[in-house]
Amino acid sequence: MSIRKNKYIFIDTNVYYGIFTKSENFSDKIIKILSNLVERDKVALLLPQQVMDEVTRDRLDKWPKQELFRLENKIKSLENDLDFLNKKFNNKLYITDKSIEKIKKQVNREVKKIKKDKLEVEKRFRSSHSKANVSLNKVFKLATLIEENDDIKNAAFYRREKDNPPKDS
Repeated sequence: MSIRKNKYIFIDTNVYYGIFTKSENFSDKIIKILSNLVERDKVALLLPQQVMDEVTRDRLDKWPKQELFRLENKIKSLENDLDFLNKKFNNKLYITDKSIEKIKKQVNREVKKIKKDKLEVEKRFRSSHSKANVSLNKVFKLATLIEENDDIKNAAFYRREKDNPPKDS
C-alpha cells in the first residue's frame, strides 16, 4: 500500500451510519464530494479493515434496529402529543373542534408517513441493491483499504487494555 498524499480522510463507523441514514440526496452529495477529492488526488480516503467489518456487520442488524427504534419513538411522541392536545384543549371555548381535527389529521398523516418509512428500513439496510448500499460500496471503492496486521492488532489490544475506549461502551 503506497499512499502519497498530503491529506487523509478517515470515516469512522458511526459517521458511515450517519451518512447511510440521512436522505439519499445528502448521501449523494457526500459521495460526490469524496469522489471528486479522491479522483483529483487531493486526499486519500482511508478505510481500516476493522471499520469495513463493523459497517458490513452493523448495517445488517444494529443499524436497522436503531432506525426502527427511532421511528417508533417518533410515532409514540406524536401520539402522546395528540393525547395531550385532546386532554388539554378538548371542550375549551377558545379552541374549535375544527382546529383540533385539523391538527389530528396532520399528525395522522405524519404517523402514516413514518410507518411507511419503517417498511423501507429493512430494504434500505439489507438489500445489496438498495441505493444506500450501492452508495456505500462506491465510498468503499474510493478508499484505500488498510488491512490488519500484527502491529495493528497489538496496538488495538494494548489500547483496549488501557481502557481506551472504555470496555463498557
